Amino acid sequence: MNRITIGLDFGTHQTKVCVENKADVNNPIYSFFQFLNEKGDKSVILPSIVQINKDDTLSYGFVDHEKCKYGKKFFIGNMPSYPNLQNMLNSELPLEPSIPSILNEKEDDISISERSNWKKRYNVANRSYNSQMQLWRSRCEAIHTKYQSQEKQIKKAYNQQVKDWYKWQNAEKRDYKMIYRYFKQSTFSDYNWNCNLPSNLLSVWYLSYIIFKIEEKYGNTFAIQMGIPTGSDNFLMKKKRAVSLLLTAYYLVEEVFQNNINKFLETTVEELTKLTVFVPYSEEKKIEYSLLIFPEAYAGLKSLTNRKKIETGMSVMVDIGGGTTDITFFTVEDEKPIIYNYTSIPLGLNYIGETANPFLKDKFESTIDLNLIPKDDLIPAIEQYYRNLKISCDGLVQQLRKKFERINIPDYRLKEALENRAVIYSGGGSTYPILRKPINNFSDIHHISPKVWEGMSIEKVKELAELCPIISTALGLSISEIDDNVRISSIEEIFQHLENITQEEEIRPRWI
Repeated sequence: MNRITIGLDFGTHQTKVCVENKADVNNPIYSFFQFLNEKGDKSVILPSIVQINKDDTLSYGFVDHEKCKYGKKFFIGNMPSYPNLQNMLNSELPLEPSIPSILNEKEDDISISERSNWKKRYNVANRSYNSQMQLWRSRCEAIHTKYQSQEKQIKKAYNQQVKDWYKWQNAEKRDYKMIYRYFKQSTFSDYNWNCNLPSNLLSVWYLSYIIFKIEEKYGNTFAIQMGIPTGSDNFLMKKKRAVSLLLTAYYLVEEVFQNNINKFLETTVEELTKLTVFVPYSEEKKIEYSLLIFPEAYAGLKSLTNRKKIETGMSVMVDIGGGTTDITFFTVEDEKPIIYNYTSIPLGLNYIGETANPFLKDKFESTIDLNLIPKDDLIPAIEQYYRNLKISCDGLVQQLRKKFERINIPDYRLKEALENRAVIYSGGGSTYPILRKPINNFSDIHHISPKVWEGMSIEKVKELAELCPIISTALGLSISEIDDNVRISSIEEIFQHLENITQEEEIRPRWI
């Protein structure tokens, strides 16, 4: 009997589904679920799109220009507020070295018998003081230079936010194609959602469509393991939200529409809204439907850490998608990734493409290929994107530094620990070598490639090799697990074992 586990990578821009078949427990076979696009062609990637059609029914995954309805897509009178310029906090300068008391003494006040020794001590103190002053000035200058650089980056990011704000000003004055995207991002973050359909409703309907398609092929005897964007601070909350979405989707598929996908697709958006009753999180229901929820970064890293491709120590994973870039700070212990912190910026390939080419066709209808954009336009857009990325990554490091300062350990140890650390690139954006760059101290660049699939039985593996950075998270999610009690740690825990170490002891943090 087949034992099917579905790895559901519910993406902001596009969704991927990997299937683990454990008919032979010792030799699981993996395949990627294929969807039909608008032309009838098969694709292992389903765009995260919900479209309202002219007859008020919904379609999923692809834009159909002939069927698409036009209307007021955004809330009228509820425009995003004008962005505020972030205040820069002046970094504290090191204390100026104090003047040695001997330098305030006058030679005439020293007895002739002591004058020779006094001059020697005076000269030594003077040289030492001058050296300390030179070092102090250098440190102050470095801090000032860093401050100016950060201020410049923040102002550039702010100017881009202002440009984005102006784009919304005409939103209430004209009809748009009723095409919805980024509902997943809004559902799991504080992304500014200004559309007239709630993002959690769109997420449930989209997930319902996927469950319908999977049940058509595998019946209802499969487990779902889904990924969510998260760090240590909100994993449990987001896990419950994800389970609620999946339970609600199952409710629609099996209770409301009784596995009739045609009836589901023929239901108008107004009627579907009435029929959608959100099912609250339930541990019993979670077990009944075999639902497990994992951090997306954990799933993406699992294949690397299991094969010892990443050294122990502090590292970051950068997942460049179409609409967002997710940055995850992690360490490796016992060949498993330990997630500590996570942040996401609402910028990805679309942002780079649109910045480089403001006249780019509607991003919902075109596939952005950076190779087709002139380099003179592309390079400034990438630099602007990376300024935002570095600011976010630096924010994670600053949180680490603040925790580190509370423990009586020499500052140089943290500097050593962050020297030439690994940065792992994944997602569609990582397929462009020009986007795989060092970020601050994370300069040891790695890329999710087909090498991580070695030793696994994957159907059509050669055909899928180019998609490896895009679909590997779904593969990681499909590898069956007993539970989803993933170790998510706070930044404080990195230093927890150091608290009782005395100054006399040799200090060697476990993550070095």
